Amino acid sequence: MGYELIPLESSLWPLRNDFTKDLWSSYGTFKGANAANAPWGWSFENYRDLGSGRMLYDPAYLVDKLFDGLGEFSQTYRINPYSGQ
Repeated sequence: MGYELIPLESSLWPLRNDFTKDLWSSYGTFKGANAANAPWGWSFENYRDLGSGRMLYDPAYLVDKLFDGLGEFSQTYRINPYSGQ
């Protein structure tokens, strides 16, 4: 048995606004009882003011807010296909 990792960028991400596939109950939330959220629907209990999906859209900003005191680091991305949401 083998497995292959499939990039989010070419699998679920293109389907994020496609409600014809019966995958989503709402934007970023899969259908079903106790359904999980897709990465663009993730949020943190005490940091909901940062908006859901921040881990995907802008992880450097999220790390800066979650772990205060890390010092200066770049929040400029070389590549981030999700930044445009």
